Amino acid sequence: MHRIRKKCPPVLWLLFCTMVTTPAVWANTSVVMESHLGFDGRFHLNAFTPVTMTLENRGGSVSGTLEVVMTSGSEYYRNLYDTHYTRDVTLPSNSKKQYAFTVRLDAFSRPLIIRFKQSDRIIVSESIELRDRYTNSELVIGVGRNLRPLVFDNFPGSAIPVTVRPPYLPETHIGYQGVAMMVMDAGIMEQLTDKQFDAVYQWVETGGYVIIAGGLNLGFYSHPRLRRLLPLTVHGVEKMSSVQSMQSFCGSPLSGTEPFLVLDTTVAGGNTMVVENGIPIVTQKKLGAGQLVFLSFDYRNAPFSDWAGRLNFWEKILGMGKMTAGVKDDDIVSEITGAIAQAAGFRFPGGIRIFFLGAGYIVACFLAFRNMESRNRPLIRQFALVVGIILSFTAGTVIFFHHAQYTARLRYNGFLRLRLANHQMIAEGNYTIGLYGIRDTDIGFSLDQAFHPILPVSVKNTEDTARDWLQLHESRQGQQVKTRLSAWSQKHYTMQTWMQFPLSGRVIKEGTDIILEVNNSSAHRIVDCRLYYAGRLISIGDLEPDMHHRQRITGETLHGIEPLSSPYLELIPRSYPPGFPTALFESVHLNVGEDLITSVHGRFQADADHACLLGWIGSEVVPLTRSGNPVPGESLTFIELSMSLRSEIG
Repeated sequence: MHRIRKKCPPVLWLLFCTMVTTPAVWANTSVVMESHLGFDGRFHLNAFTPVTMTLENRGGSVSGTLEVVMTSGSEYYRNLYDTHYTRDVTLPSNSKKQYAFTVRLDAFSRPLIIRFKQSDRIIVSESIELRDRYTNSELVIGVGRNLRPLVFDNFPGSAIPVTVRPPYLPETHIGYQGVAMMVMDAGIMEQLTDKQFDAVYQWVETGGYVIIAGGLNLGFYSHPRLRRLLPLTVHGVEKMSSVQSMQSFCGSPLSGTEPFLVLDTTVAGGNTMVVENGIPIVTQKKLGAGQLVFLSFDYRNAPFSDWAGRLNFWEKILGMGKMTAGVKDDDIVSEITGAIAQAAGFRFPGGIRIFFLGAGYIVACFLAFRNMESRNRPLIRQFALVVGIILSFTAGTVIFFHHAQYTARLRYNGFLRLRLANHQMIAEGNYTIGLYGIRDTDIGFSLDQAFHPILPVSVKNTEDTARDWLQLHESRQGQQVKTRLSAWSQKHYTMQTWMQFPLSGRVIKEGTDIILEVNNSSAHRIVDCRLYYAGRLISIGDLEPDMHHRQRITGETLHGIEPLSSPYLELIPRSYPPGFPTALFESVHLNVGEDLITSVHGRFQADADHACLLGWIGSEVVPLTRSGNPVPGESLTFIELSMSLRSEIG
């Protein structure tokens, strides 16, 4: 008994050490991560792509940060920089969760790093080599489980068919960059998350292309998501032995060894491309800038899966679509960046202030030296007067010119080019912002709750200062951008943005006259609006918030306006409203005004069926905040609303 008591303290000490160290070891090994990159491992270079991670926690509750790190740039040019996509994660004990990021991949020489960490301690990490995964070919994705590659043995052209399970589809529509076409059956809709469905819908609205194949489960067609995306009515099921009308569509009739079933449907607002015995087989439906196609048969089963003409069919279907249409501002981003940099808040005081300061200093010194000529005053008092004048003007300069800027620490300028169309629910644009600081500081700023893909850009013919560490943190409160600024430095970023902007209008043609009707239901004042039509700019005036404007433009007035020669000169406002960012506006006009209007002129000069309303907004459309407070600075928006001409009032 005595010997047992002597051995108890070491045993208890060993048990205590085990109790302390085991949870630490368990914490390091209890989380398992599985990742999926792109679409079946494929992605487009210089484009955004989905990255999906599944975290399984086999131990106790754990919280940390999920991070995806992409290294861009070149060692040769010494412009390497990291972009961190982060999100706070909490994993209850014995839980399994899935998370998705939309990441831009513009280099393949360095691996993509995915890790889950607590502070600086990495719990689990994975490295994905990118060199063998990227492609410059179009991707055609089929959504489903255990599919053959869309029944494509050899897909026509350079397109690459891939299959993707629904959980690994993007949660943002920008994640579909590089996808030419997506094919799914109607039942997939109920398997998508809300974010995934919204991404598909927005992708189609902004130029995406989706094929929906029919199946015999009629319950799928009453799902609210499908009815929102593709409103169709099912009248029944028909049995066919062949579809001879495919001959004129793709060069080969569809036939099988046995009869097969097709759906008899009607798509609201659809355009029937193939009809057999009065039953629509292929129906096209426009949605925003994109389109959908409904197939009344199941492409995964016979006779289509064994049809010799299926390659010609897919080639025809693919040719009906197009790549995602976006705002193409790449050619003038450098000029825009330079324009907003010239209007930076941290700059030398204006000429009038300098004139009055210099004049006051000269007058004060003149009076002081005149006073020194008098021998009735002691020399020390004369010297003190001169020193007092110098100190007073120095202190005033610091207080009024330097102190206000130094305490601000950070300022920004922003320019948003926003495009709308009456047939679209979503406005699309490019937002360029410049950050300017005079002290070394780590900064973070927030945007609205939408996801904004962000890229660093540099001012033309200057040192590239933007390509540095960048962190994009996603949360329920919105997206937060974190970076660092050195003393007296600047950084510029460009981001794509999508939003619902309540501005609508229509143009009605009556003989030689046109009638413009515009509804500005936004909270912003749109100044100096001009209507571009038939190569001319027609003055509309200002649109106040919640304003309906109607204006008739006679044919005589229209033909009396000279066609554009130096179009940007026509857009100088008559007056600046209160609070309008005058310096920023003048800089943008000087540097990119002609480019902006020339691009509109190039898009619409040969199109007599469309007109475009142009205007300027001098208030924030995409708010920029820091710790919940607005960041000091100015924002300017150039808005373009394209409208189709109608021949009569409806």
